[in-house]
Amino acid sequence: MNLAEGFAEVYEETRNTSEILKDLKKANTDLQDQYDKLTMSEFDYIDKVTKNYTDEEKLQYRQNLALEYTIKALKMDIDYRNMEVDLLKAQGKETESLALAREIEMRGMSRSEQIVQGLINARKDEIRIAQEATNISQKYANLEVELLRAQGKGTEALALSRERELATIDPANRALQESVYAREDEIKLLQEATNIKQKYANLEVELLRAQGKESEALALSRKIELDTIDPANRALQESVYAREDEIKLLQEANGIKQKYADLEIELLRAQGKETEAIALSRERELATIDPANRALQESVYAREDEIAAIEAQKRVRQLEIDGLSAMGYSYEALVRSRAMELEGLTEAEIKLKQYIFAAQDKMTTDNLQIELMEAMGNTSAATTARRRLELRGMSAVDQQLKIRIWRLQDEKEILDKHNQQQITILELLGKKSEALALSRSLELETMDAQLRPAQQYIWALEDEKH
Repeated sequence: MNLAEGFAEVYEETRNTSEILKDLKKANTDLQDQYDKLTMSEFDYIDKVTKNYTDEEKLQYRQNLALEYTIKALKMDIDYRNMEVDLLKAQGKETESLALAREIEMRGMSRSEQIVQGLINARKDEIRIAQEATNISQKYANLEVELLRAQGKGTEALALSRERELATIDPANRALQESVYAREDEIKLLQEATNIKQKYANLEVELLRAQGKESEALALSRKIELDTIDPANRALQESVYAREDEIKLLQEANGIKQKYADLEIELLRAQGKETEAIALSRERELATIDPANRALQESVYAREDEIAAIEAQKRVRQLEIDGLSAMGYSYEALVRSRAMELEGLTEAEIKLKQYIFAAQDKMTTDNLQIELMEAMGNTSAATTARRRLELRGMSAVDQQLKIRIWRLQDEKEILDKHNQQQITILELLGKKSEALALSRSLELETMDAQLRPAQQYIWALEDEKH
């Protein structure tokens, strides 16, 4: 880098630094100005701003500031008045709201403009009142028509509705409108006559069906339908009827044939010939299948036969197992039953199943060992072993609760045995009254407090008898 390039770089950096300082100074000045507006009084702030102004500039500044405040005050007043208008509307005071809105609108107008606007508003009021009167009259007229209809007076309601409609039509067009009404009446009468005729014809068809005359009902129904069809299309419709009859006859024939086939199969089953029934059923089904699909259907039948044979073999084996159990060979029956359960399982499922069998065998062995302990008179060890088995399937919390229950039960059992021994000793020593008193005292301790007085009274009566 030469000397000129070095000076140029230093100058550029100095210029950039100067621009940054100018921006910071301007930002600081703006912040100071905002701070002064917030902290200084209005007159002190004006004096600060216009300190270096001429008298003329100060006057102009004050006038501009006053104008700005006036505009803000006017805007605030307009906003407030508009809120009053909205409030009146929300309260349902439409008239007061409209009057206030017009007052706000005319406030900034000249006297001549206010006079013109007043005339416009008056005309608007006249139009609005006329429209409201018209609406009320129309609504009343509509209610009269609706009332007549609700009373079942459809003819009077229609006449009144037309009368009201004609009153609103230009006299030059009333004759045309009356012609329209006449044509509507003609169409309505024609439709009613047609509906009555159609309803009568339908009732005739329903009567024939109710009498079991289905053929006559169908013929009459078709005749009625043909009468309503264009003559050019009747031949085509009759062809449709003929085709429908052909299809119906074919369906009836197929239905009779199918019903006969089903009865044959049911007869074979009733005679106990299940194999022949299945063969005949499959033969009939194959006859209805497309030749290209028959081989596939026969494969389905073959697979069904295989499954049926396997199920039959399982039933035989189950009967053998039931027989072994009935004769007391329960272990042999269990071995065969488990072998059947393992058939068809995957290797992983077989391992899990064998683990379950082993656990079941272990449980059986443990129960037998406990029974052996009890048979040998070792009830304490049997109880401990039985409780250990019971705890095996519990959570840690439940185990602690169960142990506490057993401890309390054992303590009570020991105490009961001790008390019974004391009573027996007293009886053997001939101290029957002391034994009876101790027995009654122990009984009272286990009794509800509300029942004790009655029990003591019973014992008192018993003692009096003796």
